[in-house]
Amino acid sequence: MPDASETTDTDGFRARPVDLKILSLLEDGRETGDPWGRDSPGRIAEHIDFSTQHVINRLNILEAAGLVRKLERGVWEITDDGVDKVSE
Repeated sequence: MPDASETTDTDGFRARPVDLKILSLLEDGRETGDPWGRDSPGRIAEHIDFSTQHVINRLNILEAAGLVRKLERGVWEITDDGVDKVSE
């Protein structure tokens, strides 16, 4: 049975609270017109108070779910589906 703090989409992916924090952080800046949607695992970890390794693990899971994509080593970007997930 899913944890009450997790959300499930139609593909069966269960977003944990940490996933939503990561996605929300990646989305920040959009309304200001600043570049948005990209960050490194280390900077994300600093902002959400998780280890860098844990953030990397979750980013890989989010990538498999189509919510983020790895642009290059150390640079991750939120996808349109990730933005939609934050808005739910």
